[in-house]
Amino acid sequence: MSEYGFLILLIIFISLTGTMIGAMIGIIVRNPSGKFLSVVMGLAGGIMLSIVILDLIPEALSKLNLFYFILYFSIGIILVVIINNFIIVKNNFIDNYKRVAILVILALGIHNFPEGLIMGCGIGVGSALGFRMSIIIALHDIPEGIAAAAPLMAAGEKKYKIIFYSFLSAVPALAGGLTGLYLGIVSKEVLGILFAFVSGIMSYIVCGEMIPEACKLKDVRSCFKGVLLGSVLGFIITKVL
Repeated sequence: MSEYGFLILLIIFISLTGTMIGAMIGIIVRNPSGKFLSVVMGLAGGIMLSIVILDLIPEALSKLNLFYFILYFSIGIILVVIINNFIIVKNNFIDNYKRVAILVILALGIHNFPEGLIMGCGIGVGSALGFRMSIIIALHDIPEGIAAAAPLMAAGEKKYKIIFYSFLSAVPALAGGLTGLYLGIVSKEVLGILFAFVSGIMSYIVCGEMIPEACKLKDVRSCFKGVLLGSVLGFIITKVL
């Protein structure tokens, strides 16, 4: 096998492994109670919020000035509001948790693309940093797999469908990785725009949809226990790994 072929396989493996492990963890409990689902959804929301605040926003601000960050952050919010209110909500054949799951998978998919770009560019130029970033991204994707699985569990979705939908959220990381490998380098402005855009999308979904729906599953206390635990876990992921 050529070196280029090996790098492609490496990117495929890294792009998919973390998310799929997270999804498997998310469905490991049989017949979960409402309290368990509330905690897990709160946990997923806390993780996503920590990643936004401690990872995505600082990355975006390091590459863009404040005006452009607010602009693309706001565009992300507006886009997900349009998708939610004018596309998903009008189709009343899906329940609230499936609606949240669609939004979460959309957010994670868009989030995974710039991560894949960074990974592919780093591996493509053969830098040690690129391989280190690849390992970190794979670890980041484990809790994201849990986040994708949690609302689908609450909706009572079948386990094979949860695995499939979680896989779909990981596909953009693969596309980004292969694009980055081909391009070799991506401008910091493009990455900044992507990170700001995703920050807006994820902030709205977590604060406006995911955490409120988690609280409805059982009670506010159970939900916020999960949010607190998820926030701590998200801090560890972004600051220690």
